[in-house]
Amino acid sequence: MKKLQYIVLLVISFSAFGQGYLHRDGQNIVDGDGNNVLLRGMGLGGWMIQEGYMLQTDAFAGPQHKIREKITQLIGAANTETFYQKYRDNGITKRDIDSLKAWGFNSVRLPMHYNLYTLPIEAEPVPGQNTWLDEGFTRTDQLLQWCADNQMYLILDMHATPGGQGKDANISDYDPTKPSLWESEANKQKMIALWAKLADRYKNSPWIGAYDIINEPNWAFTGTNQNGCDENSNAPLRALSVAVTNAIRAVDTNHMIIIEGNCWGNNYNGMFPLWDDNMALSFHKYWNANNTGAIQGLLNLRTQYNVPLWLGESGENSNVWFKEAISLAESNNIGWSWWPLKKIGSIAGPAAVTKTPEYQQLLNYWANGGTAPTETFAFNALMQIAENYKIQNTVTKPDVIDAMFRQVQSNETIKYKTHNLPGKVYATEYDLGAYQYAYFDTDVADYRTDSGGFQAWNKGWAMRNDGVDIEESNDTGNGFHVSSVVANEWMVYTLNAPADLAYDVTIRYAGIGGALHFEDANGRISERINLPSTGGYTTWSSVTFNDMILKAGENKLKVYFDTGGINLNYFELKTPVPAVQAAFRVIDAATNILGDKVTAVFNKPLQAGIDFSASALTLKVNGTAVTVTDITMGTAPNSFILTPAVAINPSDVVTLTYAGTNLIAADATVQAAFTDMPVANRIGNIQQISGTIQVESFYVNNGLTLENTSDTGGGQNIGYTDAGDYLDYLVNINQAGNYRIEYRRASLNQTGSIKLQLINATTQDIQTVTLNPTGGWQTWQTTATDAVLPAGRYYLRLLITAPGFNLNWVKFSYQAPDSDNDGVADSADNCPNTPAGAVVDFNGCTLFTLPGNNFAIQVTGESCRTSNNGSIAITAAANHNYVATVTGTGSQTVNFTTTGTLSNLSAGEYELCITLPEAPAYRQCFDIVVTEPRDLAVLQRVAAENYTVELELDGGNHYSINLNGVLYETSANAITLDLKGGENTLEVKTDKDCQGIYRKTITMEDNLRVYPNPVSGNNVYVMLPEAKNEKVYVEVFSTIGNRVIAGTYVTQDKVFSVDTGALAAGMYMMKVVSGTQAYNIKIVKE
Repeated sequence: MKKLQYIVLLVISFSAFGQGYLHRDGQNIVDGDGNNVLLRGMGLGGWMIQEGYMLQTDAFAGPQHKIREKITQLIGAANTETFYQKYRDNGITKRDIDSLKAWGFNSVRLPMHYNLYTLPIEAEPVPGQNTWLDEGFTRTDQLLQWCADNQMYLILDMHATPGGQGKDANISDYDPTKPSLWESEANKQKMIALWAKLADRYKNSPWIGAYDIINEPNWAFTGTNQNGCDENSNAPLRALSVAVTNAIRAVDTNHMIIIEGNCWGNNYNGMFPLWDDNMALSFHKYWNANNTGAIQGLLNLRTQYNVPLWLGESGENSNVWFKEAISLAESNNIGWSWWPLKKIGSIAGPAAVTKTPEYQQLLNYWANGGTAPTETFAFNALMQIAENYKIQNTVTKPDVIDAMFRQVQSNETIKYKTHNLPGKVYATEYDLGAYQYAYFDTDVADYRTDSGGFQAWNKGWAMRNDGVDIEESNDTGNGFHVSSVVANEWMVYTLNAPADLAYDVTIRYAGIGGALHFEDANGRISERINLPSTGGYTTWSSVTFNDMILKAGENKLKVYFDTGGINLNYFELKTPVPAVQAAFRVIDAATNILGDKVTAVFNKPLQAGIDFSASALTLKVNGTAVTVTDITMGTAPNSFILTPAVAINPSDVVTLTYAGTNLIAADATVQAAFTDMPVANRIGNIQQISGTIQVESFYVNNGLTLENTSDTGGGQNIGYTDAGDYLDYLVNINQAGNYRIEYRRASLNQTGSIKLQLINATTQDIQTVTLNPTGGWQTWQTTATDAVLPAGRYYLRLLITAPGFNLNWVKFSYQAPDSDNDGVADSADNCPNTPAGAVVDFNGCTLFTLPGNNFAIQVTGESCRTSNNGSIAITAAANHNYVATVTGTGSQTVNFTTTGTLSNLSAGEYELCITLPEAPAYRQCFDIVVTEPRDLAVLQRVAAENYTVELELDGGNHYSINLNGVLYETSANAITLDLKGGENTLEVKTDKDCQGIYRKTITMEDNLRVYPNPVSGNNVYVMLPEAKNEKVYVEVFSTIGNRVIAGTYVTQDKVFSVDTGALAAGMYMMKVVSGTQAYNIKIVKE
């Protein structure tokens, strides 16, 4: 009775929310009111089905049946069942779902193990029948109620199917000693029946978001990859998915169905056309790049089949990767579900389960053997782990939650913890916020799928999931310290000071020696603090320096590591005094990265209006005073900038002397004179122009990916270009003037473009260059341009303005001024203003000349790809004995007087040069492109609901389309044709066979569907595969052959209903005639 009352209350709860059902609307997922719904979900991995890595047993027990076997060997079957019940009782409770809602999630994905709902086929008392188990259904009912209470969608995910659906055994609890889902018809039928049972139970539940019918299939049907990644048809997967869908639709037409491809959900070959009009495609994403290119194939499927996408599973990476991946999904209107909520000892999820020493003893025994723990010890250790799985007993990870929600919308940093001043600030308690805003680290995410190797982002694997390396600490404090520090890494802390105060600062550290300094939002506020070796990374010591000033109010304090070599536990701000009591002093003097400026930074703001020309400042380079052309206030009020007449070089030794009296702080404290203060030389890798810049030698890379190149000289090229990406280089242009600029590029079929900018005090746009396709991502060609460049030090920026190309290098060659373009520099030209096209001697004086328009060039492209029948025809106005030579993809030479032809050319870029043996210095060249026709391209979009196919055609002038033996001719670029039920054969050609032939088999639904069946009410609904609002004839016969119903019905959207109210209970045969097609199906009247 209690169970019945619970289910009734559940239904009443649902009726209180009238938002309708989540469903597909074209390429969007919408609610009952048609509002777009962006699912932000969490997968409850490890609850109903355990995976070894979540329990740290993966080295010796990956799938759940192996884990359970290990536990049973220690504590016996009865105690094992007690543990599992407590584990599941605690693993997910209403408090978990309340927490997810509070954190920002709006959906939950439930990974189900079939064996909580039904027996395995080998355990069924009667083969072929299904025994239903209460636990799975009851726990799902409870979870659904908790989701409904929080107005969150619950997505049911068949994570472990009967028999297991993949060779990756841990995912689905696959046991290779038993038949898999794909090897057993009984397992398939159990799977279908289970989904029918679930759909019937939850068909009227609006907070059920969808049915994710098979999680991560990974099986070789016909291919060689055991996980199905090279499958081209996936016929068994499609057939079972269709069968499951039909079973669901027989009882539930409300809920959306989600399908997954092979190869862990991502190989959709052979899965189309779709067979239901309320579906979404799921894909899973781990460890790869988070750019549009990473999901472009799926975006193409979304467009082609007009179906929503859902990122059904992702995670297991750093906060940086989380933010990137979620931003990518949401910017493309793709909802997501993260994985998982809890694991033992994890940093990469919202909640971490504490591992006890006793549980570690069990892990050690299972891994290494030895003396077995007693049954009592092992049982108690496991029951404590079950207790630790309660959400209130886990360690919540605010940094993970912040990265998944707030950081996707904002780069602002916020406090991880309030730091009271004076007091200690623990290094690991830096602000919550994004990479490059709250911290900077050299390793921040794992992109192993692209890079080929695992990359640890937090090498200590403790406390936080950011790129900062954190270890458990042996020093006093909060239990953790920042470790594995390298130069130029930093963290930011939000501190509030009650007034402008100067603090003494003690730094607690260990290591072989290093250095750091402090900054605020305006720049540096401390000297470089050198930290001597303590003797080792676990031997702790302290260094104190005086008078670091914090401003009244909020300070974004940055700890900046000038070198590595240390671990940092904390820094303590103490003994505050009013800032005016601190001595006014220079805390840093350094060149800028280009070496054309020197900045002096003070610990306080300077007074306004200082006359720096009267400050008796002397800048020395290598011991010699140099001319300073300008001294101005810096961008920060506590600095000034000197500009030397000649830029400083990376090897120069620089000092600054002050012999004046007018460097005064805003609070009237005075800087004392100083002599030969060292100036830090922070000049970067300055590249010289003229010269070649290899793309991988950048100073800044914004958004571009490096890959190895097969181009001459090797090295790396940049790729995966998107508009707005850029590379910055530090350059010194040795002299102003004309330059030949050559861009080494490769691309498949897109035309890209790149803008060259020079940036210093201002930004100069030098040129924008179009980069034509070369036919391959490693097919390299050079684009040459000319531009005028100014002399000096600059950031040289290569800004991508149109994507779709790779770039290997850019070469700059100085061109001496040549005003008349005769090939002789002005400085050596004795005959200026030579006519265009004239042949000149070494002095620039005319030897021989022809009119600039003497030659007419006619280029004919290839008639077909690889036909090699392109040609160049030359006509000369003046009659001479010419020699024409073409070089490029191939080379030829022809002699002619007035006309000449170069034939049998393949497509590509050529240089055509014409010379005159009678005038050896004469040479006129032309850049030539021999084109080729495009291949036939066909994009098909199948409208399953209308039984039509839309073809978008490209590449030809005229198209012949053969569909099911019927020939259609068109010159249009789009055409829509009717399909029939079953197999449709499609062939498309152009008027040129060499452009290719497109062939495709399109399979359409060809089965009659009747629901509900058995018929419990009066009406039975019939769905025809292709009838479009037409009349059909229906007859129903009893089992003894009597016709009990006969009539004509009109379909609407392929559906019509038949009133069976007058029929007695029993079995009947229904015959439906639609056009020339007849269907027969059994129905049962209850």
